Amino acid sequence: MVKNYKFDYHHEVDSLFLYKKNGKSKGSVELGDLVFDFDYRLNLVGMQILNASSFIEEVSGEADVKELLKNLKKCEVKQTTNKNLMIIHITLTGIKKVQIPLTLPNIKYKSPSLAYA
Repeated sequence: MVKNYKFDYHHEVDSLFLYKKNGKSKGSVELGDLVFDFDYRLNLVGMQILNASSFIEEVSGEADVKELLKNLKKCEVKQTTNKNLMIIHITLTGIKKVQIPLTLPNIKYKSPSLAYA
């Protein structure tokens, strides 16, 4: 399901913060330039992209992302899971539309290999 997220972009430090309006973070996981915030049920409630313009340019293949981020109008996040993976599709809309696909380990499931340990 696609959900609209609130967003804050701080161009001085090139940091993009995406969050659910009423989400309450109980813990964070940092993976490189990405910080994911989870609630007490381990649902994603927010994320921060550090060095946002260069990260988004590299992942999306788009150029001039700083202008998009400075003029950002809308942010949509679609989150799905497939076994032990969380798949996040971020769509940023401003002067153009950029899609960012992210895949990361899903901490809600135990590894099948642990069943025999």
